[in-house]
Amino acid sequence: MLRATQSTVVSDEIGTVYEHSGVGGWGPDRDQVVRWGNESLGNTVPSDATRLSISFHCDDRWEPAEPWIERLVLDMNVGGMVEARWRDGHPR
Repeated sequence: MLRATQSTVVSDEIGTVYEHSGVGGWGPDRDQVVRWGNESLGNTVPSDATRLSISFHCDDRWEPAEPWIERLVLDMNVGGMVEARWRDGHPR
């Protein structure tokens, strides 16, 4: 059985609607857990958006066996990640 995130939510501070499919897992590791993947936003990030937030929501019936990132925040001005919030709520 594949175990993957149930949904992915993409947002920015100007309210852009991103037409993404929420799929993109590259397949399970030997223990049947999907750890790697990609996410297509379906459209480009507008030039006036400065922060992009990508949140991953796990199926309520499954508790991951190891720590995982539930939200990434990207700063579009510097072109990199400025926040990674882990499942336990502690930024690292």
